[in-house]
Amino acid sequence: SSGINAEYVVDCGSPIVGEIVKVSQNGNYLTLCEVEILGIDTDDGDGVNLVSSTSVSVSQSSTGWNGVASRAVDGNTDGIWGSSTCTHSSSASNNWWKVDLD
Repeated sequence: SSGINAEYVVDCGSPIVGEIVKVSQNGNYLTLCEVEILGIDTDDGDGVNLVSSTSVSVSQSSTGWNGVASRAVDGNTDGIWGSSTCTHSSSASNNWWKVDLD
């Protein structure tokens, strides 16, 4: 689905090893209210949200309305812009947001 309060789940199937996850959008704006990247804790085999359990570096192509990239991994899942928990890019094509898990 798309639009307000939409949830997208991408299942990569087999375990994937990588350091960077990038979300891109070819329209006007890109707004993300919470990004979770699930992985397996190598110590105990439990599933963990990799962006909340470690210090990660996030960035985006541009910032509009003070919607900085770090808001996508702040742990707040309410999805309400007024809660200062969503990212927002400027109006441009080919907007992107990424996290470096290294």
